[in-house]
Amino acid sequence: MGEDYDYDDRYADDRRSRPRRYGSSGRDFDERDYRDDPRDRDRYDYRDDRRSRWDRREEPKQSGWGVASFVLSLLVGLGLFLVMGCAILIVVERQGNPPPDDSPETMALGFGILACLFAAVMGGVFGLVGVLQPNRKRVFAILGLAFNGLVLLSVLGLFVLGLAAG
Repeated sequence: MGEDYDYDDRYADDRRSRPRRYGSSGRDFDERDYRDDPRDRDRYDYRDDRRSRWDRREEPKQSGWGVASFVLSLLVGLGLFLVMGCAILIVVERQGNPPPDDSPETMALGFGILACLFAAVMGGVFGLVGVLQPNRKRVFAILGLAFNGLVLLSVLGLFVLGLAAG
């Protein structure tokens, strides 16, 4: 093979066998070593300073369970906001009188609240699994667990408030 053959990055760590791109000359630009001169830092080949593949520690990835828990908590919050908004609209439409318990509107609102509660419990389980995963980032898992717990406590508080009001 000729000297101008362009190798891939396999020889980047070995300075003696590094390929030459512009023919058979010894240096690319001139005879100075660019590592010694701080003014030529922009020309410095930083690939020679990187650690070997075995010495590197990769940054842990985000927990997929944690991200799912966080997204689910946001969707549950949005769903509960919409369900409560629909309940307020129904009461306003009836001039302050609540609908009867066997009306389709009341059943749909109850089903929506129960569906959101089920999704919040599932999001809490996803958050707990994400927190317990080793070698993963836990930020979204903790946020999802906290938001889902907040949703569960707030809906439980609304149920207690409704029972106390009669």
